[in-house]
Formats: sequence, C-alpha cells, structure tokens
Amino acid sequence: MQPGDIFWAAVPVGRPPNLEPHPAIFFKALDDGIVIFGGTSLVHPNERLLHTVDFSQSCYRTLHFRGINRPTYFYYRFFQPIPIGQIRSGVLDTVELEDFDELLRAVGLLG
Repeated sequence: MQPGDIFWAAVPVGRPPNLEPHPAIFFKALDDGIVIFGGTSLVHPNERLLHTVDFSQSCYRTLHFRGINRPTYFYYRFFQPIPIGQIRSGVLDTVELEDFDELLRAVGLLG
C-alpha cells in the first residue's frame, strides 16, 4: 500500500467501539500494523473533525461500485494504528491529493 490508498478496514468507531468495515485511507506502515485515517458516514459533533471527503464526487466513481459513495467524515480519534488483520479489502482507489493534503494538514504533518 501507498500513502493515500483507500480500502475497507475494521475501524473501531462508535461508542462503544465496534469493528465494522469502514472506508480507510492508508498513512504509513508499522512493524506490526499500519496507521490509517478511518472514516465514518456518521456525524460525531463532539469529535475533532479532520476533513470530510465527498466520495460521491465523480473523481471517486470507481468507489461507487464498492459501496463507498457518500461524504465520509475523518475524525482525529480514528487517525490510528490498526493490526494488519483488520484490513478488509485490497486497495480500491487513491484519495485525491487535495483531500490527502487536508488530512495531513489537520494532524500537523503538512504546513
């Protein structure tokens, strides 16, 4: 995987956290897992929103056939490491550079 790749992952979201598959964006590899931006279609008003990626846009049409076809919210709490075993698909597409830069900027990794 490369930074910005989109795939399905069992992301612990919700209260209490469940491990249902959610869209995820690869950030980096670790020795024992990967770091992701985990997404959800639900609004969490008390969470720190990093960025919203509108997967309904035509630039993401390859995702529409894979069930990812609406705005997805990426919160700071879901910028996290996960074990490799929580990956639920191969690479589905790559996030647009502008969206990836916004995520990086939101976590202080891009000026």
